[in-house]
Amino acid sequence: MRGEERRKYEGTKCDVINIVRRTKYDVRCTKCDVGESGRERYIEMKLKDMEVFKESHKLAIGVYKITKEFHEEEKFGLTSQMRRAAVSIPSNLIEGDARHSEKEYIYFLKVAIGSCSELDYQLYLCKELGILHDDIYLEIKKHCQNVLGLLINTKKKIMELNNEKL
Repeated sequence: MRGEERRKYEGTKCDVINIVRRTKYDVRCTKCDVGESGRERYIEMKLKDMEVFKESHKLAIGVYKITKEFHEEEKFGLTSQMRRAAVSIPSNLIEGDARHSEKEYIYFLKVAIGSCSELDYQLYLCKELGILHDDIYLEIKKHCQNVLGLLINTKKKIMELNNEKL
């Protein structure tokens, strides 16, 4: 949440603090310049985001490897769609992070969640069609579900930091 907010801080000169600036990093009182630094929390969030990025990157590589083994007739069908969905996940994390607004970042996290869900279904379809063996399916599905959980948790934490509703 950006803009004006009223909140009482312990150990400040002001009983009620008018906050006019709330960014990723900082919340400051306009009266006494005392505030709450969100930088540590933001850095902690960024480290968690890095875990999400690393895992989604590994998932994209895994999808490329398994689709390499698909029949040639699937080259422009499932192979292409699965690769695009898998690459979309870390790409949207990067694009969202490059924006300078939590609102836009949350939007790109939602797109990444959608792509991960899409990939999850496509993996299921491949298993049902007999394109993926059960052991490979279970391994990549578990990874996909892990990434989905990380994305959802990242979105929740960012929204909590900004006092936004899910």
